[in-house]
Amino acid sequence: MAQRKSGYKPMKWDRYFTPEAAPAALLSAYDFGHVDAWNEPCAGSGHICAALEKMGCGPVFASDIAPLPDASVWTGDIIKSCALKTALPVLPLEGKRVVTVTNLPYGFQFRTALEILPHLIAQCYPTGAVAALFPIGFDTRESRRHLFRDNEAFCARVVLTFRLRWTNVEQKPAGPSSAHQWLVWDWLQAGKGLPCDVYRSEEDAVAMLERGLIGSPRTPGRRAA
Repeated sequence: MAQRKSGYKPMKWDRYFTPEAAPAALLSAYDFGHVDAWNEPCAGSGHICAALEKMGCGPVFASDIAPLPDASVWTGDIIKSCALKTALPVLPLEGKRVVTVTNLPYGFQFRTALEILPHLIAQCYPTGAVAALFPIGFDTRESRRHLFRDNEAFCARVVLTFRLRWTNVEQKPAGPSSAHQWLVWDWLQAGKGLPCDVYRSEEDAVAMLERGLIGSPRTPGRRAA
């Protein structure tokens, strides 16, 4: 979930639930390889968790500062915890490959996200990865170079060529105007060169949801054709 300048009434706790096409587009583009566990620290009602499981990812661990369980979305447990203050909820897997996929609450001028994000990147060292959903342009501020240009784990941008519609807000006929991208930090790719840019359409996402992880042609560091 994340806050947006969309003309909609602000949602408490920045609850803007992510459609399944967003994580599907990410996994259609970037291959995380062998993953021991998946983590969603801002899970809300579990929309990203449900999409991950639908594509064959598991086990999936979920937490949120104010969980809103909804069995019609996801039947897994969502632990109540703050993403900024708690360790990974998968400590028995410490030292293994844990991948965090999340849509952070942004807060005013991205202040909340900028607090949480460095914590997530640091805590997955040395074998994990983080994929976070942000508007196009988030990574262009000079004040954020410590997360990008100066961060050896930053390795990929997965740009969505379709507009996201948050599942818990009233939809407008004209549709959303903001474009988004997944930004990926992967410690197993640290120091291997400039970030790759991959573009994914809604059709790519639908295909990924249908086929799952098996047989997917994803390769880290390779541009989309």
